[in-house]
Amino acid sequence: MNLNKLLLPAVLATLLSSQVAAVPVLEPRQAIPAPDGAAQPQISAGLAALQRGDNLAAEAAFKAAISQDARAVAGYLGLAEVAGRRGNNSAAENWLRTGIKALPDNELLHQTLGAWQARRGFLDEAEKSYLAAVRLSASPAPSLIALGEVYLARRATLAKAEPAFRRALQADPASVPARVGLARALAGQRKDSAAQALLDEAIRLAPSDPMPLLTSARLAASRDRGAQAIEYLQRAIDVAPDFLPAYLDKGDLHLVRNEVDRAIDTFRTAAAKTRQPAAALFRLGVTLEAAQRWDEAEKAYLDAVAQDPLLFGAYNNLAFMMAERRTKLDQALDWIEKAAEIAPQSATVRDTKGWVYRARGNLNGAAELIAQARKLDPNNPSIHHHHGIVLFELGRKAEAAAAFRKVLELSPGHRRAGSARDYLRQLGEKV
Repeated sequence: MNLNKLLLPAVLATLLSSQVAAVPVLEPRQAIPAPDGAAQPQISAGLAALQRGDNLAAEAAFKAAISQDARAVAGYLGLAEVAGRRGNNSAAENWLRTGIKALPDNELLHQTLGAWQARRGFLDEAEKSYLAAVRLSASPAPSLIALGEVYLARRATLAKAEPAFRRALQADPASVPARVGLARALAGQRKDSAAQALLDEAIRLAPSDPMPLLTSARLAASRDRGAQAIEYLQRAIDVAPDFLPAYLDKGDLHLVRNEVDRAIDTFRTAAAKTRQPAAALFRLGVTLEAAQRWDEAEKAYLDAVAQDPLLFGAYNNLAFMMAERRTKLDQALDWIEKAAEIAPQSATVRDTKGWVYRARGNLNGAAELIAQARKLDPNNPSIHHHHGIVLFELGRKAEAAAAFRKVLELSPGHRRAGSARDYLRQLGEKV
């Protein structure tokens, strides 16, 4: 099957919409420490409530714990986790800061606050939190590695990453994550030979760890060595058959190489073999949708939300797919309403809701919704293109022309640029 080579940018742009509004505060493998002492029964009750998904009971138990013992670290972590699961970001951070006020020398609270800030994109604040954790720690390698990751996230701080990872290696000479992080920092400075030497050493030291292989693959891919990258990814899968990132990267690389059937097979395999397959199912849906295999795409998206009910990108794409095809429009409206409940400030969701309204014949409602999406994301050419179409259909010609011109101003090579030019010609504009 031969798809347009613009498929991968479309995939990646759509994947951005899969970020959920409500996310846990704690890292996936981070356990809340269960204390001895007066607050232990309340902490145990809170942990049990979290396990069964009862946020209300968990909140009550953790509040009782810190009322019983103001130094119960687990109580503050638990309350932050409940707030994060509810999507209340400010409350999650406030509970972590309240814990730090009560226990200013607790490394775990500073680490957790840093991770929470980093995931939300507040990198300056995350740096301060991790530096505090480093100062407090007798074994600072984990906090130094996390600090290095924050530095890697921005070109402006890239030079700080190398010393952070080198300090981590000094603190823990056997650390594979520190070697991998240092390799990434060196690769960011185009020191590829030194980076790969570190990765090769990490692979030798930890042959069952897929991360050095994944990082080697990403380094190869970034240097346009796609075949070598795929080999590394397959090795990562061979040593860790449930390692989702290797499957996702491998599928994406197949798309870059226009090997669509192989990408589909890779995402299907990931969905079957990994413990949390929602992301693989979502990517599978995106790829099948681009291939116009509508029924299969619908099933993949529905399977994705069955695995992760907060995956609003899947609801969004289901609704958009039906609006484009003008079928199942009642269901499309239900899906986009679910997406909007999860992510009320998402420009993509607002835009798709407008597109669903258009398909249902409500052009005025569509124009209003897509105008809101434009305000939320003014640099998105797809949203301007949709707005132009709706305004054109409403006969608001001057506004439509302005929207289509904005598409070309933002991205003359955008996949909808040709359509924008066609509309402008119909409006009597010179292109």
